Amino acid sequence: MRKEKPFLLFDLGGVLVELAGGVVFMEWLDEAMTPEAFHDRWLHSHAVRLYESGKIAQKEFAQSAIAEFGFKAGEAQFLDALYHFPKAPFEGIIPLLENLGTTYDIGCLSNTNASHWERMCNEFKLDRLIPVCLLSYKTGLMKPDAEAFLYAASVIGRPPSEILYFDDNAANVRAAARIGFSAHCVTGPDLRDKLQELHLI
Repeated sequence: MRKEKPFLLFDLGGVLVELAGGVVFMEWLDEAMTPEAFHDRWLHSHAVRLYESGKIAQKEFAQSAIAEFGFKAGEAQFLDALYHFPKAPFEGIIPLLENLGTTYDIGCLSNTNASHWERMCNEFKLDRLIPVCLLSYKTGLMKPDAEAFLYAASVIGRPPSEILYFDDNAANVRAAARIGFSAHCVTGPDLRDKLQELHLI
C-alpha cells in the first residue's frame, strides 16, 4: 500500500514571512523595551487577541491598541505601521513554496489579522502559492489552543499524524504535537535545512 505524502502546514510570521519587529511601534512608547519584550507583550495583548480572532473591526482595534499600549500615534499612523508589520517573505521562500507545491499539498495556519493578510496577498502573493489558508481572524480560533489544530486537521481532511507542522513559537509546536501533528520549531532562515533534514526536498 502506497504511503500518503504528508501535508505541509506552515505558520506565517517568523516562518514564511519576516516581521518588522515592531520597531515603529516601539518608538511610540514612553518606556524603553527590547524587541523580544515588545513581541511578547504584543502576543499577549488583549486588543491584539480580539482583533486576530475576528472579534473587533480594524478601527476599534486601532483605538484599543493605542490606548492599551499608550502609543503616541494617531489612528492613521498606527494602521499604516500595522499594514507594514509583515516585512517581506524570507529570502528564498517564494521559490521554495513554488517547488513544494508541485509535490505536496501545502497550507498555512496562522494567528494573524486582516491588515497583515492584506499585505501578504497584495504584495507577497502568498494566497496564490498556498491553497489552504487557515487564518485566526477568519476561523476565530487561535494557537496554541488545541481547537485551532483540530480544526486545521478537519479542514485538511487528514489524520494529525499525516500533517507536518512548522512554527517558530515553541508553545504552538508543543500544542500541535500533543494532538498528533509531526511538529517542528523552526524560523524562516532555517526552514530549508529542516525540510532537507526531513527528506522533503
